[in-house]
Order: sequence, then structure tokens, then C-alpha cells
Amino acid sequence: MFGSNKKFKIKWHPSLIIGLIGGVSAGLFYEVLILYSIVLFHEYGHVFMAKHLGWQVQSVTIWLFGGIMKTDDYHNRSSYEQFLVTIAGPLQHVFIYLLLLICSYLRLIEGSLLSFARNYNQLILLFNLVPIWPLDGGKMYHLVLNRWLPFVKAYKLTLVTSFVLISTLMIFTTYMSYFSVNRLILASFLSWQNYLDYKQSPYLFRRFLIGRYQIDMTHLKKQELLVHSTTPIKELVEKFQSAFTHVIHIYDQDQYVTEHDILTVYFNHPTYTTVNQCIK
Repeated sequence: MFGSNKKFKIKWHPSLIIGLIGGVSAGLFYEVLILYSIVLFHEYGHVFMAKHLGWQVQSVTIWLFGGIMKTDDYHNRSSYEQFLVTIAGPLQHVFIYLLLLICSYLRLIEGSLLSFARNYNQLILLFNLVPIWPLDGGKMYHLVLNRWLPFVKAYKLTLVTSFVLISTLMIFTTYMSYFSVNRLILASFLSWQNYLDYKQSPYLFRRFLIGRYQIDMTHLKKQELLVHSTTPIKELVEKFQSAFTHVIHIYDQDQYVTEHDILTVYFNHPTYTTVNQCIK
């Protein structure tokens, strides 16, 4: 059974505390309040959709430039569900825009603060759609790659692309005299996050396989993998794609085994090294 109704934790990253203290000290209390209200609305969109679909949300971390929802369900759900959870955050900005229109009509917020809220609502939306991991745009880019590439290759290509984009944007903004300390801090954080995720990719891949082993994946579309009986099991599982459940056709013996059969051997019989040993 997917997900649970367990409560999730909201965590406050140390960088957020520093930003809050700095903003309030500079006399920008209302601006800070508006900014992080938008961020919380955005993250609420992800959480609401994930919980609605029965995902288990472990935590939401709010940091200086945004938030990250943590869940182990993400990579083992259908592409459709992953897309819904990812796009739910950006869609919140449409509701925020409508709310600001109402506030403007009723004159509930001072003009300068209203303008600030509109600008940052648009800025956060556009920023999140940039195809850089772990932004929403990066996750949607990863979803597209998962339709065509194995999970391992799609994930690593997403991270490499992200790093190239971050570097390109920093060079461009510096060349165009748009450089700022805030942009440097943001680029450094995203680069560091991508570096950490790249280093942890073997552990993520193992969690990906464990999830597929423990959870019924029959809700996904089937994909046939054609392999020889001497194919190493380790090489075979690296061909698994997030968007599909796999039927393995051992063509030289004209036999079929399921993805779950392969994973059962992979986790319970580590001495077995080839596909041929799975059918003996």
C-alpha cells in the first residue's frame, strides 16, 4: 500500500534563520513575511497533491531561497503522479496571483507591498521552472529523460545538465553586469546540492530498487527488456526505468521473468551474478 496518513515535519534550515534575522534587522519585516508566505504556499501545493495521491511525505525543509519536500515515493510512482506532484507547486502561484487581485480590489494591502508580492510571486514561479535540479523545472526535465533513459543515466544527466546551466547563468550574469552576492550564494547552494546528490546517486539508486522490490509496480506501463542469459544482474537492473515496470525476455532461452523476480534474486541471493542463475 502506498503512502500513509502520518504527519510530516516542517524543518527550518539555518540559512533561513539568518535570512529572517537579516531581513527583520533591515526593517523589512512585512517583505520577509510576504516572501516566505509565498514559499510556504508553493510547498503546500506539493504536499497537498502528494498526500492526496497517498504518498508518504516525511518532511518539508524551508531554506533561504525556497523549500524541499522529502518523500521516498517520488521515483517509484507513475510519471503522471510525479508530474502532478511537481506541477502542484508552481500552480499555487496562480492562486496567489488571484488572491493578490482580490487584496488589490479590496485595498487590503499597501500599494508598495502589493507590488512587492506580485513581483516576487512571479519571480519565484519563473525561477522554479528553470530546468535545474532540485527545482521543479529540473524535476520535470528528469521526468522527460526517464521516458527514454534508464533511471541511473537519467538522474546523472539531470545533475550534469543542472551544473552546466548554473555555470552558464553565472557567467552570463557576470558578463552582463548582473552579478550580485545573492546570486552567487544561490548558485553555490544549487551547485553544492547537485554535487551532494551526484555523490549519493548510488544510494538513491539502491533506494529506487528497494522501492520497486517492496511495492507493487503493476500500475506502471510494461516495458520488455531483451537480454542474454549471461547478462550480469547488476547490468540488467541498471537498465530499469522509473516510468515502467519491466518484463525480461531471455531471448537465447526463450523465457520470461518479471522485474520482481530479478529483484528478489538481486537482494536475497547476492552470490548469483547472471540472469541465467535466476531461472535455474
